[in-house]
Amino acid sequence: MTCHFTMHTTHWAFTTSGMVRSSPAVVDGVVYVGSDNGKLHAVDADTGRERWSFHTKARLRSSPAMANGIVYIASARVAKSPIGM
Repeated sequence: MTCHFTMHTTHWAFTTSGMVRSSPAVVDGVVYVGSDNGKLHAVDADTGRERWSFHTKARLRSSPAMANGIVYIASARVAKSPIGM
């Protein structure tokens, strides 16, 4: 068996104040990721700059999903309003 490996370069990094334990979702050039800091972060995929964040007040350990312009994420608490795009 022959294996081929490609070296990749890090283009940017985004730091949260909590550990990230789930996979991000990438939709239309935006990376959505939850963190143990209780925030859902929307990060520009090209620049690595945060576009916005939403604080749930609970750890986020599930991967976000997006449908019909709405980001869905599960946490230990229920947010009072949906997050629209």
